[in-house]
Parts: sequence; structure tokens; C-alpha cells
Amino acid sequence: MPNDHRMSRMEATTTTNPSAAEAEPVAPSRTRLALRRTAERLLSFAVLMLLLEAGIRYFDVQPYVFPVSYTHLDVYKRQLLSFAVLMLLLEAGIRYFDVQPYVFPAPSAIATALWNGVTGGTYLHALAVTLGEVLGGFAIGSLCGILLGIAMVQVPVLDRLVYPYVVALQTVPKVAIAPLMIVWFGFGIESKIFIVALTCLFPSLVNTIAGLRAVDSDRVALIRAMCGSRTQLLRYVQLPNALPYIMAGLNTGIVLAVIGAIVGEFVGAKSGIGVLILQANFGLDLASVFALLVLIAIAGVVLSFILRQAEQRLCFWSGKATK
Repeated sequence: MPNDHRMSRMEATTTTNPSAAEAEPVAPSRTRLALRRTAERLLSFAVLMLLLEAGIRYFDVQPYVFPVSYTHLDVYKRQLLSFAVLMLLLEAGIRYFDVQPYVFPAPSAIATALWNGVTGGTYLHALAVTLGEVLGGFAIGSLCGILLGIAMVQVPVLDRLVYPYVVALQTVPKVAIAPLMIVWFGFGIESKIFIVALTCLFPSLVNTIAGLRAVDSDRVALIRAMCGSRTQLLRYVQLPNALPYIMAGLNTGIVLAVIGAIVGEFVGAKSGIGVLILQANFGLDLASVFALLVLIAIAGVVLSFILRQAEQRLCFWSGKATK
């Protein structure tokens, strides 16, 4: 009898109380909670700034009375605030219309995937491989373009012979010749470096030729009147004049280098950002796809920023430096 009574109590407890897994909801991870709190704070700050901006404009408050306004913020602060508001509106729209993650992931899901990939080390390793391909191919292609441009300006016959082939090579899509690079150089980093080099060759070549030919005729006449050689003319007149053009070609080439590396990894590679994008795309993990795109976009912006800073230091005397 005591055993029967104990069994009946256990059955009653089982029927009245569900299991722990069903009764207690799964707690969100710390990353999601942190991102949610950050999003709430950004939303509150954005709403506060918008209300402050509306109040200042409505009451026509003068800047010397209360200068805190969106129009008086720094350019970078405006861009950051606008980006935060845009992301929050996008997050709210996706949640309101219940858009599925395999159609368009929410910014919070993209941020979570980016954080997990970076902290786990997977994205950083792939980024290091892709940046190695970008920088290696960019250095080789840009150097060959600059040297070939100098040779074509100094030897007009070489210009007439080589330039049509260079244009034809640039016209061919890199996606079409990428499989050939894989066959010739394999799935390693060498094939991607060659593709990136071909991508960066043309911008450096064209800008070098344009800069060397855009020399003031009076300076050329002065060097020749002083019995200067062609080497002295190139060193003291043509190259300094072509330096802003060359830097502009390099700034264009570094962006194309990132595209060339990703295209090469799409065709065939062992590791890299392009490989992770394909894997996430096949698994319909669009949050990871967008996270990888954000990561490679940030890398491209940083590389372009570094080149612009170098251009401003090297070409400080010229008003043609990229701002």
C-alpha cells in the first residue's frame, strides 16, 4: 500500500508538472542579450537625438544658445548616427513583418554571426588568407603596371605593340580566366595572387601613362635647355608629376584586388572568405553570408583609407590628392 500511494503521487506530479525542458524556456545567450541591450541603448539615443533635433528646429533655437543639433555634429558622428537609425529601422521592419532568416536576416542576427565568427577565430583565419592574396597580388600587379607604363611612355613603339594586348586582357572577365588559373597554379594561394595581379595591372598602367604624359611642356623644355638626359627628365619632372595619378590608380586597384581575390576563391580555394561565403550560402545561413560581406567590406575600407593617408603624405604638394 505505501508503494501504491507513492506511485500515485509520482504520477500526479508527472501529469501536473511538465518536464523541465518544456516548462523552462531556453535562456538566450549572453551575446544576444548584450546585442539586444546595445540595440535598445542605440534606439533610445537615436530617438533622443531626433527629438532634440526636432525641438531645436521647431523653437528656432540659435546655435549660440544651444548648439547641440544634428546639423552641428561632426561628419563621422552624423554617419554613425544615421547608420544606427537605419539599422534599428531595418531591425524593427524585419521583426514587424516577420521576415524569415533565410530571406533576409535581421541586423542583430548578422551582428551575432559576425561576433561568433570573429571570437571563434574562423573568420580571422579566413580573412588573413584573403588579405594575403589581396596584398600579394596587389603588390605584383601594381608594380608591373607602373614599370610597364614607364616603359611604354619612354618607348613609343612598345606602347603601340603592347597596349592593345593589355586592353584585350582587361576586357576578358576574370571569372572566365579564373578556372585556367586554378588548372595552371592549383587551389593554393598562387592562383588567387595571379588573378589579383591581373586585376590590379590595368589601373596602375593607365594612371601611370596619364601622369607621365600630363607634364607641363615648359618644364620639359627647361630640362632639355639645361642639357638634361631622359633619365633626369623622368626622375625630376615626369615621376613627381605622375605620383598623384599613380596613387589614384593604386587606390582603385586595392578595391579591385579584394574583388579579384573573392572571385578566385569562389572558383576554387582551400580557405578564405570566399570559401566561407559559399559554405554559408549552400547552408542557407544568410546571416553568416552578410557577416562575411561586412567583414570583407570593412577590410576593403581600411585598405583604401591607408592608401589615401599615404597619398596625402606623399602628394601633399599637389591639389590632386584624393580626399
